[in-house]
Amino acid sequence: MERIINRIKKLLSNPANEWPVINVESGNSTHIIKNYLVYLVGVAIAAQFVGGLFLGRNLFASLISSLVIGVLMIVGFYVAAYVINLLSPSFGGIQDDQKAFKLVAYAATASLVAQIVVILPFLGIVALIGSLYSIYLFYVGAPIVLGVPKEKSLLFTLVSILVMVGVSIVISLLTLPLRCS
Repeated sequence: MERIINRIKKLLSNPANEWPVINVESGNSTHIIKNYLVYLVGVAIAAQFVGGLFLGRNLFASLISSLVIGVLMIVGFYVAAYVINLLSPSFGGIQDDQKAFKLVAYAATASLVAQIVVILPFLGIVALIGSLYSIYLFYVGAPIVLGVPKEKSLLFTLVSILVMVGVSIVISLLTLPLRCS
């Protein structure tokens, strides 16, 4: 757990130094999920679960919806990474599905950490700030991880954001019945 906390601290405080470290690490998407992402997604879904209880949802409905959302979040990482991997060569980057997943997963760190505030819905602005910082993390990481030239990194980031927003909308629509129960 200490390794995860250190990674979060380093990535959030100095992404330009941490991305090269992340880039040379071995490990496929399964490794990243099991050793990093599952913990951050777990915090996010735990916060959604508790937030659901505060909003008056029953225990069972809140638990089931949180678990389904967590699974769909992981699926969303795979889908976004798949599409971003296909787009990367169009922006001068490399096509490497594992590196694309690495970029998407680690760039989401700020957003996932900020999800803890969904326990208190009136602090939603903090979650928004976390999401905006995740965009910056992606922008800094894209040239390092996927080799996107710096002059194309902004456009690549913007297009990738559209992909990730699209994936998020689909996940939100799929989970809407769970959120309304």
